[in-house]
Amino acid sequence: MKSYQLASKKASKKRRSQFFRLRVYLLFGLICLVIVGFIYLVRESSVFRLHTLRIDGVQEYNRTSFNKSLRELLFKSDIARFLGDQNYLSWLFITSEKLIVLPEISTKKVTVEHNFARRSVTITTEETEKIGVWCVTMELQTECFWFDRKGTLTDPIPEPYGQLILVINDLDPLPSHFEPILSEYALENLITITRAMRDNKISFAELILKRAEQELIIYTTIGGHIIFSLRGESTTIAVSALTEFLKKNNLKDIIYIDLTIPNKILLKTK
Repeated sequence: MKSYQLASKKASKKRRSQFFRLRVYLLFGLICLVIVGFIYLVRESSVFRLHTLRIDGVQEYNRTSFNKSLRELLFKSDIARFLGDQNYLSWLFITSEKLIVLPEISTKKVTVEHNFARRSVTITTEETEKIGVWCVTMELQTECFWFDRKGTLTDPIPEPYGQLILVINDLDPLPSHFEPILSEYALENLITITRAMRDNKISFAELILKRAEQELIIYTTIGGHIIFSLRGESTTIAVSALTEFLKKNNLKDIIYIDLTIPNKILLKTK
């Protein structure tokens, strides 16, 4: 009798153990099913399908390059690579902080708006301040671009004439479209010089830049020219020296003034 009860207890214990394992397997299977269903819902369902991707402010000539860079940035995310570029959730990883590093819009202000209700993403770029126009003549063909305060070339423009716009004629080959033409320091010196020319009522016919030498040559409308260095802190001193020089001398009598050497004025008179 005792042996029968012992065997019955073992059988009952075995059944409970099997039932417990069955419940665990069923629960595990249910969890897996929920996970698979959720993944399918997120990845394949139209609920998260991107309806509209709108890009405003990127110039037409830049759009193809921008679209390529945008998708390369998007697919740096493992989740975006899994979900694909037609899934709204993939674009949540695209922010203005990430977009501003793209060379096509590095000179602009960028905002990104995500709208889940409409399943839309809107990327808007805004131009930064245009300082002037940068022109380079290569093989008898002149190319001109706007440039900003960072010294980066932006949108192309037909070759301008007159003095309403600051125009710099560069003697060196055109840099890459997204590389600064000058360091911020040298560009600030250049702007200081041109501002001083206007303050001294000196009309200039042409501004020539020797970028390799970091020298700016200003040809005035009365014939003489002035040479400045864009290096170091000597620009402010040179501008002050020129202002004092012109108080006592007439620019009409000068062939050239060389201000590239600190604390010295080299000149040739007519």
